Amino acid sequence: MLRGDTFLRTLTNTLMAFDRPIGDTFTMMEDDLRGAFSSKEKDSYAPIEPYIHDGKLHIRGMEFDKMIMIPLLMDFSQDQKELDRLYYSFPAEDKITPYIHDTIEGMNAYYRKNPDGLFEFYPFAGIDPRLHSMRFLEDFLEKYINTSHRPHKNHAIPIKPFYGVKIYPPLGFRPWPDDRETLEKHRYLYSFCEKHRVPIITHCDDQGFRGVSAEEAWKNTDPASWRTVLENYPSLIIDFAHFGKQYAGYKNVCLIDTEEKRTKALQLTPIHEVWGIGRRLSPQLAYYGIRTAWDLTQKSEQWVRRNFSVTLARTWKELQGDSCIDIEELPHSKSICTSRSFPEKGISELPLLEEAVANFAASCSRKLKQQRTACYGMTIFAYTSRFPTSGHPYQLSQTCSFSVATSDRQEIVSRAVEVLRQHWPDDITPFIKKAGVIAWGIIPDTAIQAQLFDPIDRGKQMALSKAIEEINRKNGHNMVRIAVQGYDKRWHLKCERISKRYTTDIDDIIEIKL
Repeated sequence: MLRGDTFLRTLTNTLMAFDRPIGDTFTMMEDDLRGAFSSKEKDSYAPIEPYIHDGKLHIRGMEFDKMIMIPLLMDFSQDQKELDRLYYSFPAEDKITPYIHDTIEGMNAYYRKNPDGLFEFYPFAGIDPRLHSMRFLEDFLEKYINTSHRPHKNHAIPIKPFYGVKIYPPLGFRPWPDDRETLEKHRYLYSFCEKHRVPIITHCDDQGFRGVSAEEAWKNTDPASWRTVLENYPSLIIDFAHFGKQYAGYKNVCLIDTEEKRTKALQLTPIHEVWGIGRRLSPQLAYYGIRTAWDLTQKSEQWVRRNFSVTLARTWKELQGDSCIDIEELPHSKSICTSRSFPEKGISELPLLEEAVANFAASCSRKLKQQRTACYGMTIFAYTSRFPTSGHPYQLSQTCSFSVATSDRQEIVSRAVEVLRQHWPDDITPFIKKAGVIAWGIIPDTAIQAQLFDPIDRGKQMALSKAIEEINRKNGHNMVRIAVQGYDKRWHLKCERISKRYTTDIDDIIEIKL
């Protein structure tokens, strides 16, 4: 039989299952385990006895009275801005609520049809906060998410039937987005789940349904993208589903607890996918016949050092099972830049520009802390439009350095504002179109060289910084800030197409004219 025909039949079987009501699909799954169906393929595997017989599930020599099913719903709701870019554009629809009701009805239908069935359902509700309003998100979590942490009665659907939240990043969900309004909704979801100990399961594989580019899907599904979330919500329960499936070496997560498994994993891993080697070094290794991680381990350590480098020798040791590359040694950004463009003519008032630059510097400080680094210097820049129609052209680009590498927000912000004030022109009134702050000379915060005559008490500085971070973590981003950062954000970005915030900003509330 042709492989294409087999694939077509498998796909048809899957589509037929999807075409059935959800309750029928649940019943069909249990009937399959009871041996009600048989494969038409030649030499296909079939158990001697059905997995379910004598009223119990039998698997690997064990018996079970019940089987927990966890349907994972996905939120396929649409973003109106994305739909408007299409040739056939329609109003965005809420897809998750009907799916919720269909799933509840499907579980009830299964219970009615199979009073002695083995399945018990503890589903997770899918939600993508960026596609819904804050009010919708609040009502959704309150109405559907069960926070009791108690098993429900046999064959019963509780009032709040969903026991967790399903996130699907390949459709465009970013764990910690840059957009303030979207981030507020994400933070509400995380706060709710952390407070009530509701687990979140996130898709950790860039395959499957994808609504963004492959590169963006890869970034969104990377477990490292949740680092900032977990730093702000350390008690959050997250299940990284399909973790490791992106990596072709072993096709899935592997528990390497025997020498046989280690050998097989190394043999299945192409050499260019080994961390620290990549595609530039792999051709040189291929010249010596090294095409897999296993091939490299068959060389001696002396040979690796003689023909390549100490770094590759350390990688060789790691592949042998000897830990010698600490997680803290992974590369960090060589520089960090935060900059924005301003609308219309730009900013001409120094206090407004100070406020903007202070917030840019604070953002650099936050990013330094997130990757556990510090900087030795920074550059502050600001300039007028490159295509001015009026006004005075002006460009500022000034660099300053710190005697001791720092990531402290107060120190970085005050220095940035000081540089801006020192070099602001008195004889002209420029309209600044773009400004920003670049932190450079970045080193790990464990390798900071102290100064004997340092005028700053670093111990007190660190204690104050940690206290402020803890307050902001509990009460919201930038709840405590430096005064020069402002509070009402009198300066604003260039954002002509930003959506109205009908439910979170009183200035954007819907007006009805009678």
